[in-house]
Amino acid sequence: MILQLLLSWSLGAALLLHSCYGQATDTTPPQVLAFDLDLDSGIMSMEFSEPVIASSFNASRVELSDSASLSTQTATFQLTSHGAGEGAVVLAEGSPLDFRVLLATRDTEEIKRLPLCTEADNCFASFAPDAVTDTSGLGSAGTLLPIPVASLLPDVTPPRLAGFPEFDLDAGTFTLSFSEPMNGSSTDYADIQFVDDPISPSVSVTLSGGVSAPDHVEIGFYLTAADLNAIKFWPGLCFDGGSCWVRLPSFFIRDVGSNPFLHSSSDPDTAAASFHQPLAFVADTTPPNLLYFAANMDAGTIDLFFDEVLFEPSFLPSDVTLQGAPMGGALDSQLTLSPVTAYARDSTIGTSLELNLTTADQIWLKSHPLFSSLNSSYLSLNTSLTDITGNIFQPLDDSIRAQSFLPDMTGPRLLTFNLFDIDEGYLQVSFDEPIDEGSVSFSMVNILGNQSDSTLAFTLSGGAASLVDEAGLVLEVSLLMEDRIALKLLGPGGLAGGRESTFVLLGNGAVLDTAGNPNQEMDPMDSLQLAPGGYVADSSQSFLVRFTLDMNEALLSLTFHDVIDHLSVQPSFLRLQNSESASVSFQTLSNSSLVLNNGPSVVLELSLSTDDLNALKEDLSLAVSLSTSYVSLQSGFARDFEGREVVEVPPSLALQAALYTEDLTKPAMQSFSLDVDAGLLEMSFSEPVLTGSFKFGSLSLLNNEDAASADAQITLTGGTVSESGVPAASKLSLVLSYSDLNSLKNLTASLIGTSKTFIGFDSQLVQDTSGNPILALSPLPVDSLLQDTTRPRLVHFDVDLQSTGYALLQFSEAVLITAEFLSGGVQLQNSPLDPSITLTISPSQEASSPALDRVQVLLTSEQMTRLLTDPSIASTADLLFLFLSEEAVVDHTGNRLVPLQEATRVRFLYKACFSTAGLIYNNITTGTCQECPPACLEGCSGSSP
Repeated sequence: MILQLLLSWSLGAALLLHSCYGQATDTTPPQVLAFDLDLDSGIMSMEFSEPVIASSFNASRVELSDSASLSTQTATFQLTSHGAGEGAVVLAEGSPLDFRVLLATRDTEEIKRLPLCTEADNCFASFAPDAVTDTSGLGSAGTLLPIPVASLLPDVTPPRLAGFPEFDLDAGTFTLSFSEPMNGSSTDYADIQFVDDPISPSVSVTLSGGVSAPDHVEIGFYLTAADLNAIKFWPGLCFDGGSCWVRLPSFFIRDVGSNPFLHSSSDPDTAAASFHQPLAFVADTTPPNLLYFAANMDAGTIDLFFDEVLFEPSFLPSDVTLQGAPMGGALDSQLTLSPVTAYARDSTIGTSLELNLTTADQIWLKSHPLFSSLNSSYLSLNTSLTDITGNIFQPLDDSIRAQSFLPDMTGPRLLTFNLFDIDEGYLQVSFDEPIDEGSVSFSMVNILGNQSDSTLAFTLSGGAASLVDEAGLVLEVSLLMEDRIALKLLGPGGLAGGRESTFVLLGNGAVLDTAGNPNQEMDPMDSLQLAPGGYVADSSQSFLVRFTLDMNEALLSLTFHDVIDHLSVQPSFLRLQNSESASVSFQTLSNSSLVLNNGPSVVLELSLSTDDLNALKEDLSLAVSLSTSYVSLQSGFARDFEGREVVEVPPSLALQAALYTEDLTKPAMQSFSLDVDAGLLEMSFSEPVLTGSFKFGSLSLLNNEDAASADAQITLTGGTVSESGVPAASKLSLVLSYSDLNSLKNLTASLIGTSKTFIGFDSQLVQDTSGNPILALSPLPVDSLLQDTTRPRLVHFDVDLQSTGYALLQFSEAVLITAEFLSGGVQLQNSPLDPSITLTISPSQEASSPALDRVQVLLTSEQMTRLLTDPSIASTADLLFLFLSEEAVVDHTGNRLVPLQEATRVRFLYKACFSTAGLIYNNITTGTCQECPPACLEGCSGSSP
């Protein structure tokens, strides 16, 4: 309505001007009245207020939007001008009031894609000024607001395939071009099929799914990994562009206007789909990747799963390394598979390999700490394996952990009875797989005289088991002394007297394999006879087989190959040393170490005495680990059950410990003494401690055995450990720091005394030689206490004659001033002896202690005036001395001051020096004002106290 009023007003004004002046000039720009849009044909029609020159239309001045309000617009698009190459084309000539424009194909496609103008309610147009000119050359006026479409014809034309630009076997994508923008999310992949020939296909793959690119005329389709591998699996399918056809039925996708795709077969009424070959084919160039692997230790298989189809002949089993940790670790925790390992590719999709481990490899794995659980099953692969198109596998940067793990669930089987040594007391048996040596149930191990008479049988009551081969197949059982003696006695009666009377029978669960599976129970008739040559009779001299050292329990355990008479043992014939060599650190036991055995045995246990144990601990190179624990024996150390002396172990051939148990017992403080006069704190511990581990901040002296109730306490901050040159000691002497000693003396009245001095500490105070922190106990009372008997002395004094005058006295320890101090006991004078001028400190003057060992006295104004104006005193440091009577100061124990033989010269004398040039400074050592030396080009400043 407003537009019509403006048009009427413009025409009226033009007629008026014409009647008044004759022919008038057109000055009114044309305006857009309405527009129509046909998205099916891509034509836009416009109506103007007056004739315009159609050929002057500039489409880039037109913008389509989805709302008339700028604040609510979510989609806009500016048309392309014909001058831009492929812009809109005007479908009219001359000067019409309305004309049509054929929009650029790209503009039509983009309008459909946005989506924009899908219905009249979201189709508006804004015209910028000069979109077109009238016959007078005036450019059209711009619209103030977007105007709505007058008539909208939506897209109703089904899309067609424009081309099959590319099939990318490497990326797993194929691209299709259509006649208009397509809705990628409308794709029905189950309708798409790849074949090797459109006429007579020998192989085909129907897609199961995928992902489509966003809406566009050209759509990229991303195959699933399963579909891509299914295509690669067939050698004749999509090996190149000539063997790759896609079958596209109608309705498998829709355009952005929901119009269904119609296939382009020459006979669409009868053909179900059309077949298309890619213009470009990208071969697979990506190496195969190992995705994960699965381990089945019961079946002895390893399954490798890859991301694409493999070329089986390119694989070598020896390229596979099994590991117990991500980075492989030591050689005994990884296994390279045998090159004769059997393997096969799966027959359905070709992306996995099943490896059947050799018996040797299975045994090795079961005897080592890997592939026993999911967390110990890792694999690395360094191989020339290729995929089906010849791309070589890239080695893994790191090993990967198994995705699934099935443990061994088959029990071990006894194979042979190898050895029975009655002389040394052990037997050996062999199994078909590695055994857990700690799983032996000795009560399930039976020695038989024959297979038919169950009365000739002996069941072990205990023992020790160990594996004697690297594979863990051969189990050695060391007999208990009681069992060994019993079997010796049974020999003449037909049991274990020789090979012919020695059989072994294992009950169910006698042993477990490394996966925890028990052996199967044996029938007596299945018992195994000792192998030929496997029987060893008792005949040899007893010798030391092994020993263990337990520093925590102070226990030395020695195992001999034959029974030892415990009453014959001489501990002083044994020494511990830190190496097999004779020229090493060693400690010979004393006879204070006791034999714990109460009868004959192959195992002797010695309880180390406190002296022997502490002597070992004080030597930080001896018996601190397995590698520093050796033992040597003299032949007279002990005798066997038959009275033969044990075989000597010379120091040059010392035996290393088989097992070492470190000291885990915390040391304890047993007592302490305090010498306040010497500033010495001595502590005794239950065992040697490391002198270098002492921490001062962890120790306090307090006046109550209950730390919470103590009202006087000092925590040490420093000092010196007298035994710092010794690595370890059972007693430590601590020389208190000057500061801590003064703080302690300051608390003499409340803290120093045999009944009121206690020591407290935390677990960080000190460590023993094994690194165990001290046992934190309640505060301990002092065992011995020496009071301070040393008299304090004056160390020096300073005087400040600047704004606040005072004298500062420094003493050798914490002191207290007495009444004598302010009653003539202190005086300033001008010479050390026979002074001519003296200034006595009076009771009216203020005296304080800025530190425990210092006293500060404020000078009176008269004293300040005299010291500043009288040249006979304090004009220099050589004219100022201090005399102090011995009664003027006492320490906290009551010891008086060491008498002065003569007055003490002032150390530093502070004065205020003035100069307009700023080149005068106070020399506190001489107590004078002096000129700055020539080197001070920028002036100098006086010293401060």
